[in-house]
Amino acid sequence: MVSSSSSTSWSETRQGRLVVLVGMGVLFGLVFWLALQSRRLLARPPALVVEEQYLWLGEVWEDPAFVWTLPIRNTTDEDIAIAGFNTSCSCSKLEPSSLTVPAHGVAEVRLTLNLLNLTDKENHDELSYSFAVSFSPILKKHHDVQSHHGWTIRGKVRRLLEISPNATISFDDQLTFGQPFPKAQAKVKAAVALDDIFVECDPNKGRASIQKIGEQQFLLTVSLEESHPVGSVHFPIILRPCKGTENLPRKAVAVEAYIHNEIEPLPELIALGACQIGSTLQETVRLISRTGKNFYTDTWRVHSTAGTQQGNDVKIEKIVDSPNDFSIRIFVNSLGDQRREVYFVTKIIPEKRSVIVRLPLSFWGIASH
Repeated sequence: MVSSSSSTSWSETRQGRLVVLVGMGVLFGLVFWLALQSRRLLARPPALVVEEQYLWLGEVWEDPAFVWTLPIRNTTDEDIAIAGFNTSCSCSKLEPSSLTVPAHGVAEVRLTLNLLNLTDKENHDELSYSFAVSFSPILKKHHDVQSHHGWTIRGKVRRLLEISPNATISFDDQLTFGQPFPKAQAKVKAAVALDDIFVECDPNKGRASIQKIGEQQFLLTVSLEESHPVGSVHFPIILRPCKGTENLPRKAVAVEAYIHNEIEPLPELIALGACQIGSTLQETVRLISRTGKNFYTDTWRVHSTAGTQQGNDVKIEKIVDSPNDFSIRIFVNSLGDQRREVYFVTKIIPEKRSVIVRLPLSFWGIASH
């Protein structure tokens, strides 16, 4: 006989419902435990900590060597060795470069920032600008180097001195050896009222002076030492602002110039590039006077520079009816980089003062095939 009663599923029985309730309770308990562990992990502080108050410098004066002390705190039960630091720019330096932070203790590092190098093109003309520099310690544990997320120091730089028309003192292109050098001037504007500005300059390089021309305006005058040889000139001038007993940062101003020889070759150098062995090349060079004085060329010679082969591969002849023009013939007979220096010995008329003119010459010898 077939029963007419409907079948009952296992989950609808009393035992089944009990198992389901127990399973749901276990599941909820597991979720709660995982959430609690996650909160504990999130709440756990990092191994090394620098408090927020030390990561904000506030507003400081522009300074090539701004020093800031950073206390690094160890939150763990073990000493932590720092093998070094990674920084976001070359404008920063941390000392000591390696150290050990004791368990639950603090160790200090000294951060030196060149705030002058933090200027970019976007804020170059601003009187103040924000900056951020990141650094992270390289941890050493059991001879394995580990990374650390690090910290970011922020602040605002305020310019104390502004140089115009350019931040660099540049002389014009008319400096000639043996002739009086003109002076260069620049205006200096101070962000605050100053008592004075003291100037430091290497006397072997040049002279510098400054005078007050307004409430916060100064005029800087620079002259070069006339014993400078022919070539590029680079040296700094140090400005030290003075305002009572306040310790104000100094500012370095670069001086740039180029001193020309009284007699110069045109072209100033001969660079022939790759040349096949066995070929002969010819160039014409003219000597000119920057001062407009008459001169004549007495003799000339060819030298081989260090690291290249010496050979009679350069011939020089004076061009007829053109006393300041010369024909230079180059015979390519050596492989590789070949560099020569041609020296013309000239004499100024009427004093017969000798001026030596240097002409660099280079080419690269290659196989003919």
